[in-house]
Amino acid sequence: MKSMLEAVEQLPHLKLLGIDGFKGEHQLEEYFFEMTPFLRLQSLKELVLVGCPEIRSLREQLGLLTRITSLSIWLFNDLEEISEWLCNLSSLESLQFWCCYSLSCLPSKESLLRLTQLRRLLISECPLLEESYVKVSRTRALNGTRLNISTTLKSLVKKFSKPFSSRCLFAITGESWVANLSISDAYTGRLDANAVLRMLLCLFPRLTTWMLPSVEVAVVFPCLGHLQVEDCPVLKTIPALHCESSRIDGFKDEQQLEEYFSDMTPFLRLQSLKELLLVGCPEIRSLPEQLGLLTRITRLRIGLFEDLEEIPEWLCNLSSLELLDFRSCMSLKCLPSKESLLRLTRLRKLVIFDCPLLKECILKGNCPEWLKVKHLHYIEIDDSEVF
Repeated sequence: MKSMLEAVEQLPHLKLLGIDGFKGEHQLEEYFFEMTPFLRLQSLKELVLVGCPEIRSLREQLGLLTRITSLSIWLFNDLEEISEWLCNLSSLESLQFWCCYSLSCLPSKESLLRLTQLRRLLISECPLLEESYVKVSRTRALNGTRLNISTTLKSLVKKFSKPFSSRCLFAITGESWVANLSISDAYTGRLDANAVLRMLLCLFPRLTTWMLPSVEVAVVFPCLGHLQVEDCPVLKTIPALHCESSRIDGFKDEQQLEEYFSDMTPFLRLQSLKELLLVGCPEIRSLPEQLGLLTRITRLRIGLFEDLEEIPEWLCNLSSLELLDFRSCMSLKCLPSKESLLRLTRLRKLVIFDCPLLKECILKGNCPEWLKVKHLHYIEIDDSEVF
């Protein structure tokens, strides 16, 4: 550890530092006992900490890193709360928590208000913390901060409410300079490939091509069931993974969404894809019609499209659709026409959560929106069955 810290000190222009491989809380304590090497990194702006299940608290010495603007805390399965030292990070602009399954408490409101530069809070795969914020609008947060809860789709929170081993999740996290990636580059062989149930690809701002290795992906990851892509805005080519569900997140605006789905070939190659989750942002007001080409999917979930007002008619092209789920679409008030919805002969279930305008329209009874959906076998609004 000492040699590593000495090596870090030789990188005066280092802007991003990721630290991984902690074996337990004692090792974490020792690692940050002496903060001098980190304080000498005058250019350090981003810190990523990757933990392990045995760690239940973070060192208060981290509060000395007052220059960093971005802090990411990943895979601390047993971490239950973030202490008040966080408010000492006076330059912090972005705060991210990912796969912290026991985390349920942030610092006090007074402490968070002291972070006057904080503009972005990202909470992903932290079910206990997400439940605390599940009804909070993405743009309704302390001090003008943008709150992005990536998994407010409540079905996911329920599905993965129990912490699972990190062996089940294969995370490929990015570098700003990477434009091409193959599974064989990312797959180190150190984990049991048979245990990989979910794959996450995130934070590759320039990645355009994700290639197949010489061996079929289905052979390398035979049990893979879920693919999640976050903050890969220009990704155009992905392997023909044998996954049943996919979640796509990280769109910044409507133009980026349109460009992302301008070529549907990579998605059409996902022969086993049955479930698609789209997580949006407030600036997106429409969905690209190319999504209507995904005729194999049986479940479509749409969340956090706060400015989306209506669902277009191309929805009727999803001939295999059985479940339609809308979450935190605050402006949504209009579904496709009754004729279009009747063409979805397999559609049985409609779920609406935290969509106040659409909820009001449907619950009025005998209104156009209710007449469109009353033929469905099951309708759920804000966790209550209405039909």
